[in-house]
Amino acid sequence: MQSKLNLECDLAKPLPPIKQDKLTRSKRMFLDIGWCTGYMALQYHMEDACKESGVNLPVSPSPPYALFPHSYVSALRFLEKKKKIDYCFIGSIDSAPRHRAWVLDFARKHFTENSVFINTDIRSLEDNYVPLGAFDRTNDFEAFSRNKPKSYVNDQSREAQLRSPNEQYFKVLSESRFVLCPRGDASWSFRFYETILCGAIPIVHSWHDTYRAKEESCLTYKYLLAGKFPHVFDEGVVLHNYKIIDNYHVF
Repeated sequence: MQSKLNLECDLAKPLPPIKQDKLTRSKRMFLDIGWCTGYMALQYHMEDACKESGVNLPVSPSPPYALFPHSYVSALRFLEKKKKIDYCFIGSIDSAPRHRAWVLDFARKHFTENSVFINTDIRSLEDNYVPLGAFDRTNDFEAFSRNKPKSYVNDQSREAQLRSPNEQYFKVLSESRFVLCPRGDASWSFRFYETILCGAIPIVHSWHDTYRAKEESCLTYKYLLAGKFPHVFDEGVVLHNYKIIDNYHVF
């Protein structure tokens, strides 16, 4: 991974304007926006961005573009990125079992001893969870602590919705080459943003998992499809996605 100095120099180069070819325009005729584009974490991040930048904008849990404060983006971007983990998934399966079943199949077939899988639906050893393989660290509660589940009463609070850049979750994402980003109960996942912010490459089931709103469907994020191999880590992809973050998701 590049040094902070070189990365800043490369990021200073402008991102080419978005060009929608015929395929992209055709895709956008069939957007799967789903039932919800909102998330309270988006509103909290937008509030923090407005406060930090001194810009007074109407905040919403469903903005056309997700907006993050500079301090948050910088803190994640410059976490140490040794990239010692190949594939990673840390998250819930039960929250959207129909849309996340592919994650279990993918992990069983393609995760290695250098991968990390954690099913956050499992809260204690008393759940008698059976690991998927040697890569499955779900039962290792000492090494991989869990946050409060969002099923808690105050699940829409800042405490429940926002993660600190210092959390172990982001450390693991930053050390990963690829992160599985399945859609959730809505047709998108906040993990997609987090993966890009941490300098990893998202792996999705389909293109529809890469946007939250109509406006974001026009952005040229780079990602990999779960069913299309080989999966090759390319720092150029990371840099490209960083530039999209800087141009559309930070102020």
